[in-house]
Amino acid sequence: RQSSQGTSKKMMAEIARRAVERGEISAEAVTPLRLDTGQALLRQYFLFQGPPIPDELVVGIVDEVLVPLLTRG
Repeated sequence: RQSSQGTSKKMMAEIARRAVERGEISAEAVTPLRLDTGQALLRQYFLFQGPPIPDELVVGIVDEVLVPLLTRG
């Protein structure tokens, strides 16, 4: 469990770092709590609804949660 969470956190940090480099988000918007949000929502769904996780859910988390969180300063 610890390993998979660590890998996911590293992946999200790398995605955010690249977005900062491209100027898509500001570095100030990137916080550990904001980076954990998407994973937490996926985990919540998986635990209470079970697999598979619908593509629409992933798209919704990105479009409605992560993008707004990371594009505001």
